[in-house]
Parts: sequence; structure tokens; C-alpha cells
Amino acid sequence: MVNGEVAGHAMLSFDSIASDAKAESRLLITEELILDFAKLTGDANPLHTDPVFGAATPFGRINAQGQLMSSLMVGIVGSKLPGAGWFCLGVDASFIQPCFGGDAVLVGVSLRQKVSSVKVIVWDGYLKRLSDDQILARAVIKTKCMF
Repeated sequence: MVNGEVAGHAMLSFDSIASDAKAESRLLITEELILDFAKLTGDANPLHTDPVFGAATPFGRINAQGQLMSSLMVGIVGSKLPGAGWFCLGVDASFIQPCFGGDAVLVGVSLRQKVSSVKVIVWDGYLKRLSDDQILARAVIKTKCMF
């Protein structure tokens, strides 16, 4: 398939993705987002849901779930690059620093490797707090072209 459209969704072909491909998005992490993610996933760990418990931890307050951070990185590959027509084969994420409600973050991916024989692209994902330029999470994300 070349670049095209399926059911009204623009699609990138494997060959059209450049070796320097990169996509980013800015987002404000809110306590509401953290609590909504806890409800959605059933992750009732008080580290993410109870302000009194959070205050008693070394973090001093509740913080975002690691899977929330990795989901934001996967969201870039699902919606921006490569986007429609691709699916995620796997994610290997590392959580380096806590992410708190009120943190403005930069979430992005950059191309690491293209495997032509199976139309797989491996991406380096990152989530960075903008106020202090700290990397909060990293991920290696594998995607495959469906067409």
C-alpha cells in the first residue's frame, strides 16, 4: 500500500516513513486524569488515588500510574505517527521519575528501527516534564503495518 486513505482515515505506508520520523504532543496531567485512569483500569493503589496516603510517601502526593504514562506514548503511535493502519505489537516501558497532577509534559516518539521484511517499526517513546526538562518515562514501542 502507498500512502492513502481507508474509511476516511489517512494512512502512511511503511516505505513512506522517514528514518528521522518523530511526533510529539503536549499535555497537562491533572489529578482528575490520574483518578479517571484508576477507575478505568481498576488500579486502586492509594499511591494514585488517596491524597492522604500520597502525602505520607516519599513522593509527597499522589502520582500518575506508570501505565498511564506508557499509554500516552502509545497514543502517539496510534493517532499521530504512524497512526491509522498500524497496530502495537508491544511496549517495554521504564518509569524514571514520578509524574504529578499539574505537570505539563511533552510526550513523543522517534523512529529507532525499520524492519522491512515484516513491516515493523520500532519507536523510542519518551515523556518529559516541561518545567524542569526531566525525563519521567521511556518506552520502546513496536508497531506493524496492517496493509
